[in-house]
Amino acid sequence: MSAVFAAWVVGARANQIVAGTAVTLACVVSPVAVYRQAFGAGGAGSLAPDAGPVRLPGLAAVPLVGPALFAQPILTYAAAALVPLVWWGLYRTRWGLALRATERQHPWPELPASGSH
Repeated sequence: MSAVFAAWVVGARANQIVAGTAVTLACVVSPVAVYRQAFGAGGAGSLAPDAGPVRLPGLAAVPLVGPALFAQPILTYAAAALVPLVWWGLYRTRWGLALRATERQHPWPELPASGSH
């Protein structure tokens, strides 16, 4: 897709914003078109078997928010459990300190905001 973008911008002298938007939309729509050709308009959904939602007893019966928060697939609960673990790794370990410190090391000089080099 970058070759299409380059051909439009350099070869046809198209506006970079318009060409970039068009290429991005084409990248978003193309997989949908291929999916519909392969599985039809109704779609086949996921071909992998699904275990279904895991209902947390008591909490899933809470009105309004119970089914939305406490009747989710197991991967949702696993992702929620990883959040404090990742926080702890980033802010309480030597590895996390080293990782956060790399953000402040820029090997390139600051460029002016005007875009001229």
